[in-house]
Amino acid sequence: MIHTFAKEYMFEDKTYTELDIPLENLEGKDMERIQQQWRAAGNVASLPVLDMAFCARCAAVAAHLPLEFFEHLPAREYMWLTQKVSNFFLASD
Repeated sequence: MIHTFAKEYMFEDKTYTELDIPLENLEGKDMERIQQQWRAAGNVASLPVLDMAFCARCAAVAAHLPLEFFEHLPAREYMWLTQKVSNFFLASD
């Protein structure tokens, strides 16, 4: 999944205009680890893929970036990106 930022985003002295988040490369073991970390952080939901924090963690693992990259996005960008991640997992063929 390619995410194009509404405005340039700078993180750790690097400017991003878009980001490749290859969610299709995640494996079941990745999802288990993400969910364990997400729950350890005090999060609970019956369907984690609807939770923004869970989706941000999935994006971080898939993009090989620290979670802080996503946590420091402007609110609207964060909401947009995490919704795209959620949609990726909920889409049916």
